[in-house]
Amino acid sequence: SRRYNYTSLRFEPLRDILLDYFLPLEGSLPEKSASVRMTGASASTMFVPQRLRNLSTGALAVYFNDSSELFTTRGLQIGDRYAFAYADTLPDSPGIRELAASSELLDDSNYENIRSVYLSLPGHIQKEVYDIAESVAGAVSTPFGKAEVLNYYLRSSFAYNLDVQAPPENADFVAYFLLSAREGYCTYFASAMTVLCRMAGLPARYVEGFVAEPEGGTAYVTGLDAHAWTEVYFNGLGWVTFDATSGRGRNTAPPEGSPP
Repeated sequence: SRRYNYTSLRFEPLRDILLDYFLPLEGSLPEKSASVRMTGASASTMFVPQRLRNLSTGALAVYFNDSSELFTTRGLQIGDRYAFAYADTLPDSPGIRELAASSELLDDSNYENIRSVYLSLPGHIQKEVYDIAESVAGAVSTPFGKAEVLNYYLRSSFAYNLDVQAPPENADFVAYFLLSAREGYCTYFASAMTVLCRMAGLPARYVEGFVAEPEGGTAYVTGLDAHAWTEVYFNGLGWVTFDATSGRGRNTAPPEGSPP
């Protein structure tokens, strides 16, 4: 709940760690730029990607928190504008698989801290869910490859459905989705991806936000574009976005080297 001044030199090291500013440790990721213009009033939370670069906000004062969320000191208003660059961190971004492979043995000083937080799992999840993680990713040799096959497994094996029955009160949410319902919406897929990744030894976190899909260079984003996905942390590379929801956008092809 604590917020830090985005431009403060005192909090710059924390900000840069949260935004993976110095990652990857070797090589680079492609950068893109975008701008936001508010067409309606909103809360103070700003709409930005995780690997934010070169934020330009004009007169807006900006703060951040430990979850790498950014805020203004007031609610966003119609006509507010800001611009930024960001690093593209989808699994099919150019060169990202190679960066993950070359970074595995580098000295990432934050990696063990990330693992201590983002590998935790509740103790009540039944063995059958662990068996799924092992059967899908157990034979895959690289962390990035494990994330890819888990992502593809969810995208290709489960159905997207907004009108899904709620889990029974005594059932684990992810276990119910994977073992019984086998259908759901983005919250189900992202939760399952996060849990399966952690079971496979991959630090992962569940993320909610909005998907901007430009047409002609502009995306009109409303509440209908709300979405959930998973970010997986790789040593020396940082957080990479995996969208496991069936039928959504990119990451639809089988990963390289996966079984037919």
